Amino acid sequence: MDFKLYKAEDFAADESFIRYFQQSDEQDVQFWQNWIRCNPDRLTEIITAETMLARLLGHIPQQELEAEQARMMAFLAQQPVEQPPVQPLNIPPAPRHMLRTVLAAAVLAGILIAAGLWLLSGRQRQYTPLQWTSFSSAPTQRTTIELPDGSTIQLNASTHIRYAQTAAKDSLIVALDGEAFFTIARNDKRIFIVQGGDMIVNVLGTSFNMSYYPESGKSRVALVNGKLKVVATSPEGIILVPNEAITYHAGQTTLSKATFDATTELGWRENKLYFDHADFPEIALQLKRLYNITCINRSKVVNMQYTGHFDNVGYKQVVASICYANDLRYTTANDTVFIQQ
Repeated sequence: MDFKLYKAEDFAADESFIRYFQQSDEQDVQFWQNWIRCNPDRLTEIITAETMLARLLGHIPQQELEAEQARMMAFLAQQPVEQPPVQPLNIPPAPRHMLRTVLAAAVLAGILIAAGLWLLSGRQRQYTPLQWTSFSSAPTQRTTIELPDGSTIQLNASTHIRYAQTAAKDSLIVALDGEAFFTIARNDKRIFIVQGGDMIVNVLGTSFNMSYYPESGKSRVALVNGKLKVVATSPEGIILVPNEAITYHAGQTTLSKATFDATTELGWRENKLYFDHADFPEIALQLKRLYNITCINRSKVVNMQYTGHFDNVGYKQVVASICYANDLRYTTANDTVFIQQ
């Protein structure tokens, strides 16, 4: 049986997969855990199938579904497993022609089979909901936090993170919204994952800078020391070495890899602000994040670009320099800056 051809409804209708989902058969659990690890490209279908079964059978709370999806994300970000391929179990398959020709019949079959096994086994899958801890840094402020394993994260201004550790303490997951510098101790027995938008980073003991701003739809990670595996456009992932950075543009689904200048990339840690051919949306985003002001362009300069850097200065000096370079002026009203001709 080629499980690579399975869709979500096929997994949900497979008796072996249902037993794995219910944790009712150790052999099935071991088989599917290894199969998922070795086939990360099927992760979306697997998560959909598990969500389907959870809703049909147990009405699992959202936080427990989130814990299960986090576990799947951990599988996706792991290094390839170095072991012989797992041999499929000798389980009679459901009639494939029925599953292929009539989608509704496949879903119904999955519901009936799953419900029957659920009632016969009398056992429910044991979930351990993730306990998330959140931290935020206010505009103009930076802060450093320490994780349970001793790793540290320095948050840039207007940054929010949350992290959770699995019950077995073998995985630590961090969700990032903003920009932060990570210093992570190496631990080969633990999976450490950072997610920023559509970018997932598997940390292998290292220090790196990562940013994700939903407004821009851009995720970026720059490696300073150690080693990283980045997953974004493909499940195989890309390995970074020191002084390499990857930027992912969600709207364009493009991934670009290049070297970076550490002074510019990490300047924010020393209250330095760098612009490199920045357009107005990027300028406005930086000013909002660092100074908590709103910048509105009322000039006729549509394709504004600016290159320059500032060392621990107020926003008016930044705005004045940008206006001077573009032959513009500005006015202020409360927390809003208006760029004008």
